[in-house]
Amino acid sequence: MPVTYNDGLDDQLAVDACLSFVGGQVSNVRGNLLSQVQYSEGTNVDIDRFGGVVTRHGTKRELGGLLDVLWEDAATNWESFDDLWEGNPTTKIDGLAYFDTPSLEQLVAVNEQKIYKNPNGSWSEVTGYTPASGANVEMTQLVDKLYLTDGTNNVRSFDGTSFTDEGTGTDNPPICKYLTAHTNRLFAAGTSTPDALFASDLLDGSTWDIVNFQIRIGGDSGDPITGIAPWMGQTLVVFKERSCFAVTTDPSASTASGWTVNNIDTNVGCVSNRSIAQVGQDIFFLAPDGIRTVRSILEGASTAVSEPISIGIQDVIDTINWNAAREQACAAFWRNHYLLAVPTLSSQENNKLIVYNTVAKAFVGVWTLSVTQFASSAFTGDLRLVLSTEDGKVLFLQDYVQPDNETDATFQDDGVDYESDLLTRSMTFGEQFSEILPNHVEVEMKPALAQQIQIRSVLDEGEDVTINQTHIDTKTGTVTLPFVLPVTFPKTVPLKNTYNMIQGGPAREVQFRVKSFGSKMHLRSVKASAYINTFNQEA
Repeated sequence: MPVTYNDGLDDQLAVDACLSFVGGQVSNVRGNLLSQVQYSEGTNVDIDRFGGVVTRHGTKRELGGLLDVLWEDAATNWESFDDLWEGNPTTKIDGLAYFDTPSLEQLVAVNEQKIYKNPNGSWSEVTGYTPASGANVEMTQLVDKLYLTDGTNNVRSFDGTSFTDEGTGTDNPPICKYLTAHTNRLFAAGTSTPDALFASDLLDGSTWDIVNFQIRIGGDSGDPITGIAPWMGQTLVVFKERSCFAVTTDPSASTASGWTVNNIDTNVGCVSNRSIAQVGQDIFFLAPDGIRTVRSILEGASTAVSEPISIGIQDVIDTINWNAAREQACAAFWRNHYLLAVPTLSSQENNKLIVYNTVAKAFVGVWTLSVTQFASSAFTGDLRLVLSTEDGKVLFLQDYVQPDNETDATFQDDGVDYESDLLTRSMTFGEQFSEILPNHVEVEMKPALAQQIQIRSVLDEGEDVTINQTHIDTKTGTVTLPFVLPVTFPKTVPLKNTYNMIQGGPAREVQFRVKSFGSKMHLRSVKASAYINTFNQEA
């Protein structure tokens, strides 16, 4: 309620709070329009099951350094690398896959037109195939072979030791840009016939009938295929530049003409094949207007055109470099998260991860990671997310580390600290007319590892102002019997830090930024109070 007159000694005191953050980041609207469980910005954070905000896990090299192999190669060709000696050679990973058969387990990586394998130990080069320069190399497994394509050369198969050129012709796989396994066949697209879908024989990726097992998707509309993805049952989703289709690939059909093709949408297509990821019974992908899902399109088709699920972070989507994203964007679904790596602004390389938490059904914000491709490994049955980077590293996401075993290194990227922060919604204290005079703020955090947490206030979306001159230390230790007195017992209850805000304002609204300069931060709530000023009236 607006206050026009107050005959008390003090103005009316009001309170506001962010008691949960389960609504995630919604940054495409003014901060004072968000719900109580949403926030304006998150960087390198995630949402826990109770609605708290926690620093994301870091990454680590655990299978030796691929860069070490590349460096040795550079040393043997010193003159060709001499001009790059003072800088960093181009070492982008162009392809990554986990190859698993009853007799072997390997990670396979593509770098600078060379193939490397790692059987859970160290990297070594595999000769016999030279991919096209600068091309994405797509890899998919059928039975006990890994098939590779770069869109220029013949498809190759790999048995863990050597490559086989699968050749060309009517009985061989077409030269293709996209390759995936589905219903015990290989499917290929992105060929010299842009809207054609091809399929191999059952359980045989080396034998093809490209005459009878070829089908044109979309009636030769001139709309090229930009991605293919297996879905539920026998359904293969074929994405085009401006449309998408569901193809029922009945394995009992004698030719591709026996398959059923159903249109999903005639106006929405996919930007990048690598952005496609199956999320439960749905498929997420990067469309020209944001992140969409196949299910939301189907559900909206009977009523109206569905909005992208990313509409709440459209300001982030608008920073994507779309020209570079066509080849660079990549995604994965991992432990209830859709992770989409994209290039932003003028970057030609992926420099941000846009992260959607499927449990909270909300975007958590962006992660500062430069990923070129994802894979999931299962060495000795231990499932882990693997990611390759723009600077030639193959890293594991450290979310497998149990909370009791977490250390500062668990929240580093390849040994380097990163910052994490959250900007709350704008608190108006229920007042839409009068100005407010901030009184205090209380930040509640769980004991964690971060020792340098800073609290900042933002009045009327202006500049950040640091509130706490001494950083908050949330690190806790352990006490083991026997111990010698005096002793500092570990923190076991939430930490509440309260700060005076009386010198701030007046303002219409206030936000708070909670920032960790390294290691794990675990934020539970932000509570504040303010005095409601009487509003000025001209005589």
